[in-house]
Amino acid sequence: MAKEISTKIRNLFSRHAKEILEVLKEEDVDFSIICETSMIGFYPELSHSARQKLGDITAFVLSGYSLVSLVLDEAVFEFEAGLISQEDDNFATLVRIPYMAIMQIYIQDDSFRQKTVLFYNPYEPDECEEVRSSILAVLSKNGHLLKG
Repeated sequence: MAKEISTKIRNLFSRHAKEILEVLKEEDVDFSIICETSMIGFYPELSHSARQKLGDITAFVLSGYSLVSLVLDEAVFEFEAGLISQEDDNFATLVRIPYMAIMQIYIQDDSFRQKTVLFYNPYEPDECEEVRSSILAVLSKNGHLLKG
């Protein structure tokens, strides 16, 4: 049986993800993230069918305006995204993601035509109910982080 991952270790991964995003933004480097969909907030909210199409894990490419609009807060980061759906053609939304939801951060290396992984969180988001509860507690006391 695997040992439960401590909050201290989870917080380390969260801080590490945030630090990587800070440097990528500062250096104006396009990047992609893969994250746990259930922990993502969309403002305005996506339709139920659009949310279901994302699946449990989704990827976002931050380049151009999405990268320029990136804001890094203490517990979450946000950016503006244009999502393409069959119903709406193009849907603009503000995306808010807690750092803990990030599973992978990578950049595309054009010279090798492959992705280079900069960050990998090996722990399943399902294992961190306590962390999710603490994130929800932080967000509930900081309503300004939830307003779109």
